Amino acid sequence: MESWIRHPAVAGTFYPEKAASLRTLLEGYQKFEKLPRKRVRGIMVPHAGYIYSGAIAAQAYARILAPSTAIVLGPNHTGDGPKISVWASGAWTSPLGNIRVDETIAGRLLSALNVRADREAHRREHAIEVQVPFLQTLSTDIKIVPVVLGHLSLPECLRVGHVLSQISQAFPETLLVASTDMSHYVSAEEAKQKDSLALKCVDKLDGTALYETVRQESISMCGFIPTTSVLEAVRSMGTTWAEQVQYGNSGEHSGDFDHVVGYASTLFP
Repeated sequence: MESWIRHPAVAGTFYPEKAASLRTLLEGYQKFEKLPRKRVRGIMVPHAGYIYSGAIAAQAYARILAPSTAIVLGPNHTGDGPKISVWASGAWTSPLGNIRVDETIAGRLLSALNVRADREAHRREHAIEVQVPFLQTLSTDIKIVPVVLGHLSLPECLRVGHVLSQISQAFPETLLVASTDMSHYVSAEEAKQKDSLALKCVDKLDGTALYETVRQESISMCGFIPTTSVLEAVRSMGTTWAEQVQYGNSGEHSGDFDHVVGYASTLFP
């Protein structure tokens, strides 16, 4: 298989493009590093610009032990590529350097999901890219498997979750990362109310309920599909509870509480 190198698409907009500036920003989150770290099966973290959601994501990463590989699942904001897109070889680059793709696990995913390797869905997509520097702060040896999920039905989401569960059990030092923001461009009050409905499902590890609640309540949670799959995976592996780390919104930084985006981070032990 041809090795692919994925270069940053949103460095300089969502986070600093200069290594020194990015390190300084990440070091600013180090106040969370004194928290005890533990092994977890998965996390849910936001993917907005670091100025808005970086601290919320950082608090989740600061609580976990470094995995050997992170399977990072994000939504498809661009509409490019197939509905299941696995970047299967090579490496991703960030201002902090390269992070290798775990080609063994990627190959297992491709086979189990019966899909071909794809890079089109990843070229302009930011949801996975913004997680890379955080993962690189956990370990210089960590590998990733980037997976973009488009508009999947509930049965398709649950099938992906079942496959993720099987792979994670075969490779127990694997971390599942659901990259998602919560409600978009509503008032802070409405975001909190609607997001609480979604987060109750997350807390219960109920992917089916999350999928149906987001649809029924018109919650603009962009990554509910990858989150549904991760919830199904961790529940299938025996996780019985979730630890919500922090919730916030963009208005806390922009000052505009009439049109916010909600952010949440959660651990799945």
